[in-house]
Amino acid sequence: MVTHQGCPQTPGGRIRALGFARMGARGRRRGPRTGDVSVSGLAGITWSPRMQRSRVGTEATYLLMHRVFEDLRYRRYEWKCDSLNARSKAAAERYGFRFEGLFRQAVVYKGRSRDTAWYSIIDREWPRIRSAFEQWLLPENFDSTGNSLRSLRSVMDRIPEERNPDEP
Repeated sequence: MVTHQGCPQTPGGRIRALGFARMGARGRRRGPRTGDVSVSGLAGITWSPRMQRSRVGTEATYLLMHRVFEDLRYRRYEWKCDSLNARSKAAAERYGFRFEGLFRQAVVYKGRSRDTAWYSIIDREWPRIRSAFEQWLLPENFDSTGNSLRSLRSVMDRIPEERNPDEP
């Protein structure tokens, strides 16, 4: 078992070391000055198959979000991925990111013109998403074999969204 110093204690109790994960933020307009961070498949998060759709992968995502919104006080957290990467798009939605749009012909990657799907969570959405993660990570949400009893999406769907007075 590995507990990362400096990370908040999660309801799940600790991070388990299960294979390879690579994380990082990228982009020229990112950082404290603009209050946003971006994580993408090219230089962001890459989970090993053992971490994909797992409790530890979800907990690691929660910890990164917590760092972005609680510690760094950023306003915006972006998730960008290849528009053809259905698994990455599903993960973004599962974690509470909202689809913002498609950047057509955003990059040339592996010899093809790639469209990039953009998702985000903004600071006013974070309290609801944080609550869902914390409820989902509680030990009583897991059976004796470690499988979740409720999906993160079903927990999130039970928490009402706050209405933004700036949007129609």
